[in-house]
Amino acid sequence: MLLITQTPESKWHSLLSQVCHYCQGSKFADFLQSERVQGALQWFDKFDQVHVQEKLPKRAEKKDKRIKIAVLDTGIDLTNTWISSKRGRIQCWPTDKLCEDTDGHGTQVAYLLLRLAPHAQLRIAKVSKSQLLLDANVKEIAEVRPNLHQLDA
Repeated sequence: MLLITQTPESKWHSLLSQVCHYCQGSKFADFLQSERVQGALQWFDKFDQVHVQEKLPKRAEKKDKRIKIAVLDTGIDLTNTWISSKRGRIQCWPTDKLCEDTDGHGTQVAYLLLRLAPHAQLRIAKVSKSQLLLDANVKEIAEVRPNLHQLDA
């Protein structure tokens, strides 16, 4: 297996350090060297190649025609440097404060969607405090859909 050597100055090291808030110090260095992470980095490098990017759908001119993805998860960390740089593509319901992610899972899901669907708009709703969704309230989840739809109005 070909492993990608990542230096501390690489763009992926920087992005991973921002998104992977639980990896710090030597743990982060070990995390970067893991086979799974190296495979993911290799995949993202291929995704970034021009011939792949040219095949992605272009951004719709009209706002109502743009792709919208609802993320019902643990919320989103809008203070994350990389996520905040994409703030124009993110809407939270009911408020930014009530979508605050204390688990990290929703932020990681949002990161992947923002990264891989560069023209999509995200609609974020916090429906749980943990990625296992054990505390999710079905009634609240049912309320999310019509309210996320109203964000476009």
